[in-house]
Amino acid sequence: MITPDLNVLKRFIFGFGSFYIPPVIIICLAIIQYFTLIKHTSLSIGVWVLMFLYILVNIASGWPTGLMVNLVLTLMCIPMTFLIAILLAASRYQRELVVINIISSVLIECVRGVPLIGLMIFFLSIGSDMVPAYWKIPKMITLWLIYSFFAGVYLAEVFRGGFATITKTYFDGADALGLSQLQIYFYILIPKVVIDTMPAAFNVYIGLFKETSLVLLFGYFDLMNMAFNYLDFPENYDQSLNVYAMVLILFWIIATVIHEYGNHLFKIMGIYESKEK
Repeated sequence: MITPDLNVLKRFIFGFGSFYIPPVIIICLAIIQYFTLIKHTSLSIGVWVLMFLYILVNIASGWPTGLMVNLVLTLMCIPMTFLIAILLAASRYQRELVVINIISSVLIECVRGVPLIGLMIFFLSIGSDMVPAYWKIPKMITLWLIYSFFAGVYLAEVFRGGFATITKTYFDGADALGLSQLQIYFYILIPKVVIDTMPAAFNVYIGLFKETSLVLLFGYFDLMNMAFNYLDFPENYDQSLNVYAMVLILFWIIATVIHEYGNHLFKIMGIYESKEK
């Protein structure tokens, strides 16, 4: 029978407690961002920036352990993932700048064709030897960039599919309004693509969250590594079922929260309006 141990559960969520307060503040900022995203977009972006800067400042004093590693790293990656995806998708969709189109296509195909773990090992070991010593950055920042770019490539393909569904009518209307090419993308195409592809985009974010468990291979005590560490003690050998069940349930809860958040945005933006009538 699976019987949760609250002390073990607390340890799995907050780890060793050396980085306790900052993750709680980060989660609070994420909740504020959740409630301000629709009606107060500028405030929401400001909260994202504040949260990201707070994470960067606190990296110098230590890194969280337990589930907080997975959550904080995911929150760090989501804005960068979105930005990379929009840039790559728009670059690959447009046909005027051929060189940019080719570069974005090559980047997408190269990154999509290799496993994430291989990319991480390359940049954290071989890749670090290819740059001058004074260019080296903290390991977690490197992982943040790798995760963001890897997820951004997959999200870019989702957005590119959204661009492909846009009809000529939108361009005719934009031309009639006298909008420039940049204004067409910023005010018409990108908002429509983001809304239309939101369910698929949140699938990428869920995958990003689950892939953060790979940081255990690089010495970070994330949720999975905390479980392995706990079961290393002989007196805990018989608790494997409880421990792994708690790990799976915690991952499932966070993934479900991300999914429901996506559905919430999807409904508010009027995607289900026709079904509700």
